[in-house]
Amino acid sequence: MRLLLRITLAVLLCLQTVAAFSQSAQQIGCVEPVLRQQARELQQQFIEQGFTVSCDAMIHMSSNEPFPVVVELQKGVFYQFIFIGNTRAQKLTLELYDNDQKRLALKTSHTGKDEANYIFFSFVPEKSGPYVFALTQKVKQKAFCGSFTIMELKEKK
Repeated sequence: MRLLLRITLAVLLCLQTVAAFSQSAQQIGCVEPVLRQQARELQQQFIEQGFTVSCDAMIHMSSNEPFPVVVELQKGVFYQFIFIGNTRAQKLTLELYDNDQKRLALKTSHTGKDEANYIFFSFVPEKSGPYVFALTQKVKQKAFCGSFTIMELKEKK
């Protein structure tokens, strides 16, 4: 319930920035060269499969605090999302909610020995509109960076 309230408030506050965030790649302010390089390498794998980067951001995060990202998605478009966490993160979580606050997806990665410090998530919306991602990392540090990329599959002409 607390998470839904937090996400609802974030949606209201973030609606102003949806257009700017979804139209161009930008850096929100966090700088971590190793994470940035990893993001570029993972993006390249999808670019080779025909995807284009529609949004790419380094984000300031706090341990166990969901970071909401509101995006406008189009019905029928194949999207690939990449959430990269701190290399010292113990757990990453990516949640996707629709405009009715219904959770559509929950992906986790228990980073470390067996799992990587990133989550890939593919999604084709059944309807156009705003969607909310809640990105969370569990890290012993107070503040750290994360990376979130939105990619779209190019239409073949």
